[in-house]
Amino acid sequence: MDPALIETADFGQQDEAAWRAAVLKALKGQPVDALVSTSADGFRFGPLAARRLDPEHLWKADPETPWTIMARVDDPDPVRAAAQVRDDLMNGATGLAIVFEGAPNAFGYGLPANPEALATVLDGVDLSAIRLRIDPHPASRASADWLAALAAGRNGSPGGLDLSLGIDPAAVLAGTGRLSQATMALGATLGPRLAADRTPSPTRSGRVPGWSAMRSALRDTTS
Repeated sequence: MDPALIETADFGQQDEAAWRAAVLKALKGQPVDALVSTSADGFRFGPLAARRLDPEHLWKADPETPWTIMARVDDPDPVRAAAQVRDDLMNGATGLAIVFEGAPNAFGYGLPANPEALATVLDGVDLSAIRLRIDPHPASRASADWLAALAAGRNGSPGGLDLSLGIDPAAVLAGTGRLSQATMALGATLGPRLAADRTPSPTRSGRVPGWSAMRSALRDTTS
C-alpha cells in the first residue's frame, strides 16, 4: 500500500454515533451489548470506553528526572549480549535489566548465572551513568555479591550506583515453585554484606538508592 494514499485520504469526522452504526451493520441485527464481556470477578466492560471529560495528569514520583529507558539483557551468549548492550546504550538506553537463566521472566533464555557472564556484559559500561536492575531469579542472593564485587573493583564502593538487586524470594517462589535459600538465611547473610558500604552517595537524581534502602526492602520482604 502506498503511504501517500493515507496522507491524502479523507476519512471524515468520526464520532460514537458513526461507530455504533458501523458496529450494528457488522453485527447483522445483534445489539451492541453482544460485544460486552464479563470478567471472572463480575466486572462488565464493553468494546469502547467513553473518553474522560476531566483527565488528570499522572505525575512521576520525581517529575524532575527523565524516564529511564531500560534495555533487556537476556541472551544466553555473554559475548553476544555484551555487543547488544553496547549497541543499546549507544542508541538511547539509559538502563539495563539483567535477566539471568532460571528467572521467571527468562522464558527459556537468560544470561548464564555466574559472575563471569555478568562481568562480560558489563565490560566497558560506566555503571555510574546508568540504572542497573537484576530481575528476580533463583540465584539473586549470589548475584548481589557478584555485582557488589564488580562495582567495588571499579569504583571502590557501589554505594553511589542506581541499583535494583532483584531480591524477591516471593516472586521466585511464585514463578519457579522453589526457594534457593530460606528467607531467614537470606536476611542474615545479605544484610551484613550490604552494610559494608555505610556511606552511599546520591545518584544524579539526588536520590540515595543504595544499600541502606535495599536493607529496608529486604526486611520488608523477609518479615
